[in-house]
Amino acid sequence: MKNMNSHAWILWGIALAVFAAAALLLPFVHTAVFWLTLVCSLAMFALTAGVFVRAFRRGGTLESKLLGWPVFRVALTMLPVQLVISLVLMALSALCPVWVALLAEVLVFAATLAMLTVRDAVREVVTGSEAAVPDRTGSMKAMRAQAAALAAQLDEGSAKAAMEKLAEELKYADPVSLEATADAEAELSALLDEIGRQSDMQQAEKLIADARRLLARRNLAAKAAKRGA
Repeated sequence: MKNMNSHAWILWGIALAVFAAAALLLPFVHTAVFWLTLVCSLAMFALTAGVFVRAFRRGGTLESKLLGWPVFRVALTMLPVQLVISLVLMALSALCPVWVALLAEVLVFAATLAMLTVRDAVREVVTGSEAAVPDRTGSMKAMRAQAAALAAQLDEGSAKAAMEKLAEELKYADPVSLEATADAEAELSALLDEIGRQSDMQQAEKLIADARRLLARRNLAAKAAKRGA
């Protein structure tokens, strides 16, 4: 993400430098229209930079950044539109009335802000909806991590092999916890804790076998609950 930020700012700086050079070096007549469109273009560059920061630095999650892309795309689309309109108006600055240039700029910025508002509102709705839905996969994810850690800690042998199988079965089990699976998951979590405290590998292996059978029953209960839903 840091590389993307750096590259984006470099491209932004290059575009700004090229536009400024074109506006100041080309033989445009420096009327009020010229200065109006130049200021508006610089303002659009500033707006694009602000939208980039808001879209990709707000929230650290990948989902947040993906949701920010449609917002930034509005600014990324409207910036070239603004620059083209500015260059055309600069070329016609000796002939174009100020009110025409002002109206054109007002329309461009109004359209940009309206689209940004709509995109940002959609992002807020999606983010709010995701936050309102409880994460029902936390319990199984925690047990997956615990089982993988136990498999890595055990010495080579049948207990380690059995623990690795249990970790693999947990990895591919349905991660969504339901009311019908709550009791089984609580027992399974307790069994994993007990396995972690065992120093007797034979007893640990028996507990692992119990955990695998319990996980199989839990998975059947999850499937039955989803079919009945």
